[in-house]
Amino acid sequence: MVGDHLDDLLCGKGANAVTFLLRNKHNPHFEEHADIKIDSLEKIIDYLQEGFDVNREINDQSNL
Repeated sequence: MVGDHLDDLLCGKGANAVTFLLRNKHNPHFEEHADIKIDSLEKIIDYLQEGFDVNREINDQSNL
């Protein structure tokens, strides 16, 4: 999930997706909630081509 707001990041984490924060001057306080921080959308291509690891617990939603 790519976004520039806390709602985007929480939505992504709720779906057990990797979250990318597209940084801007208005959202530095959301960085702690993102798995990966980027300054441009083009940077996502590098992550997809090179691969990446995200170390965090996955939400167990098996009781839904």
